[in-house]
Amino acid sequence: MFTYPIYKAIKQHLNTIAPGFFFTGQYAKGKTNTVYRVPALYIEMPKNAASTFWGRGIRVIKNAVIKVHYISNAPFHQHENAVQDSALVAHHNALIEINNLMQGFVVRNEHGRLLTQKFTPVGSSELNFVEGHVFSVLSYRTELYNYSMWEGKPAPESEGPETVRINIR
Repeated sequence: MFTYPIYKAIKQHLNTIAPGFFFTGQYAKGKTNTVYRVPALYIEMPKNAASTFWGRGIRVIKNAVIKVHYISNAPFHQHENAVQDSALVAHHNALIEINNLMQGFVVRNEHGRLLTQKFTPVGSSELNFVEGHVFSVLSYRTELYNYSMWEGKPAPESEGPETVRINIR
């Protein structure tokens, strides 16, 4: 409910770098018989995040961390050679491009309402090798908003407080 529209927006925003997919642990240790495309972006959305109700149908997840995994080919990672060096340079350049696109990125819905605040980089784990591939994870912090009560439309304007008279006997 919160994360899918944001995942789709990030996937579209980064599609010039590589195809994007929802992260489900595709290349995690101990996971067998998993197929993944290379190069690719895997977008990891927050799990089990607590949301706060702000009233007027707005809910928020504060301090949400969204991770962008980038995986590419890294042949001969045990050896230093020109092929390996060029693969790592290309990987590094893709990380810079991802970071440039993500820093300050804001997601809005079709009515122009914010679905996120600006993405702020908060961490990275770079150059992790698995089989003939290298992956890096860039982490960004933001706030996520949901307007499900109004389906994303602005809430109806109120005409001020209502007066209610209660007779108690």
